[in-house]
Amino acid sequence: MSNVALGTNEFGNPDLETLEPGETSATKTSTAGRKYYSLAHDADEVLAAELSSLLHERFVTFHTEFIEITQRAQQRFLDRDWQGHQSDASERLKVHTREVNETVDICQDRLPAAGTDGAKGKQARSTWLEVQQGYVAKVSDRNDMELAETFYNSVTRRVFDIVGLDRELEFLWLGPTALPSGDAAADEFETFDATGNTADAIKAMLQSCSLGEHFADIDRDARLVAERIDKHITETWLGLHAIDVLKPLFFRNRGAYLVGRLRWINRIAPCILPIVHDDRGVHVDAVLMSEGSTSRLFSYARSYMHVLCERPAAMVSFLKSMLPVKPLAELYTTLGYSQHGKTNLFRALYRHMEHSNNRFERTRGAVGMVMSVFALPSFNVVFKVIKDRFP
Repeated sequence: MSNVALGTNEFGNPDLETLEPGETSATKTSTAGRKYYSLAHDADEVLAAELSSLLHERFVTFHTEFIEITQRAQQRFLDRDWQGHQSDASERLKVHTREVNETVDICQDRLPAAGTDGAKGKQARSTWLEVQQGYVAKVSDRNDMELAETFYNSVTRRVFDIVGLDRELEFLWLGPTALPSGDAAADEFETFDATGNTADAIKAMLQSCSLGEHFADIDRDARLVAERIDKHITETWLGLHAIDVLKPLFFRNRGAYLVGRLRWINRIAPCILPIVHDDRGVHVDAVLMSEGSTSRLFSYARSYMHVLCERPAAMVSFLKSMLPVKPLAELYTTLGYSQHGKTNLFRALYRHMEHSNNRFERTRGAVGMVMSVFALPSFNVVFKVIKDRFP
């Protein structure tokens, strides 16, 4: 005859639990506990899978919409719709923040204990580590995976109220990262043979770009550009072998830019053609061939470029080849990826501090009322901290 133990059911009411021969109430409870633990663990795995999918979907939504807005730039340029371009720039700035905030709201609803202490907080962290692994599996083969890491970190820091660094939950790598080599980035640019007539190479470049059919006088532009390049080459090199040109055009404010580089043997120099659309039609306005002028074009002091780059790292790699001292943070920021630009700036600062004995100093000049300004003497960045209260 089986033994019977008196207990309570899930509603707190008395319940009869049947025990098998030789089984005590204690062993039965232990077995049930393992079953409940198994169910809870399965639930955590399901939740982690759902949240990793959510993060991936939201990141894809962000970058897809970012690219869709960017695609409008060429038509805005052709229509001379400068106000529309400014509206697009403003709209594009908000996409990342919106997707991050909406993702954070959902994650906090699903993990209400995130960022708290105690057993539930530890369980939330454990679940999030599984979310991280699932997310890695989804984005590791993407062409924009570096942006995906930054998106994940933006969500994670808000969900868990992280101050400083959390080496367990964040994607935190402060060592060097690889950019695509020239061969790996080859799909992003075209190469034009320049060993013969330079004007013919320039005309082929202009015809191949997406504005090719819209130039008012392409032969005139090719001739004038070629004259400038030939004069520059005569003063610097002994010849010119080829010109590499990025396939997508860069747009900003009222200008478009054909971004390329001159090559002779193993030497590289920038070759940027600013293009304008005015009462005379579409035409090349200038030729930039110095590192200094190109660096100013791709700097923090300017607004963001609108350029179609589904492989941002490959685009940055091409630009870096012409601007070897330009920080990655500035290049990513110039392309409109300001959040990832901040990621690279932090990494650069952290690495610099590891190898520097300098201390932060207040900058020279009159002390302001609104912010405190300081810098590292050996790091080419000024830091500004806005005060909570000021006169």
